[in-house]
Amino acid sequence: MNATLTLSLALLLPGIQSEQPPKPESKPSAAAKAPKVEPTPFPFRLRGGLQGTVDIQAVQVETRLIADRLRQELKIPVQATAVVAAHKVDLTLKGAPLSLLLSSLAPVVLADIEVSGDRTADIWKAIHLVGYNEKSPAKPIEQVGFLVAAGVTDDPSVTAEDLKAREDKEAAKGLEGEEQEREKPSLSVSAQDGRVSVRARKQFLAVLLNEVAARAAIAFEIRGNVDMVPVDIEIRDLPLVDLPVALGRAGVRVVIRKDLNTGEEVVHGIRLGDGLR
Repeated sequence: MNATLTLSLALLLPGIQSEQPPKPESKPSAAAKAPKVEPTPFPFRLRGGLQGTVDIQAVQVETRLIADRLRQELKIPVQATAVVAAHKVDLTLKGAPLSLLLSSLAPVVLADIEVSGDRTADIWKAIHLVGYNEKSPAKPIEQVGFLVAAGVTDDPSVTAEDLKAREDKEAAKGLEGEEQEREKPSLSVSAQDGRVSVRARKQFLAVLLNEVAARAAIAFEIRGNVDMVPVDIEIRDLPLVDLPVALGRAGVRVVIRKDLNTGEEVVHGIRLGDGLR
């Protein structure tokens, strides 16, 4: 009877039960930890650079991994937004244009390009992969300062028609007055809807391009040394992107952003100098 009572007290009284030593907490062994997941490899081959062809076979591969491979091959930034980067794609392409691969990775593909003359010599600076309704990436060139030059330029409201009317008026002055007028430095610039008209006499290239950029509401940047030979030129209703060809001077580049899916090109700025890369 006493033994039975003692056993019952041991079961009922927490003080008696707590005298037993606590069991040590079990820790997961190193073998129980989840193994590190390596990126899924996929066959990839690019031939011919930006204008070349690509072979790829990808099954549920994140877009960011393909963008990384393109960056390594093309030697330029290939940037994807967070939404696009995490998206997984299934792709099988063989001998396909690079543009087809890019359009398969994102609904909006933008390229930052510097145009210096012949369009076959375009310099690609970056590629952006963007989703629908996502914010556009930062502009490829930003205005960081202003170039102030001595002299007189036309009223900001001047148009291409105003320039033509001025030409007609000067033509009627006679040879003597026209010759005197030609001896004076002058600059007339009109820019609208991505096109530009220029009439320049004895103007430095930097001053001319700064005025074009100001009228077109785009950025202007100088890097390194610039051509200091005065410019005499007349341009009428020329697409801004063709300005380097019209000027025929080294070190002039127009910075554009091109939508590779639609072909639309927007001029964002002008660069000048021998320090361009």
